Amino acid sequence: MFQLKVLDARTDKVLRTIPSEEQIEFAKKLERFLGLLVDEQA
Repeated sequence: MFQLKVLDARTDKVLRTIPSEEQIEFAKKLERFLGLLVDEQA
């Protein structure tokens, strides 16, 4: 997963992160949860 950060050119301060840290953490938790529900066997 990649992340875009919008910076203030003068201060190098992060103005916005897309997706947000919260959204990334949610996606990771969802992926782990779904992995628990799906058990693949070949």
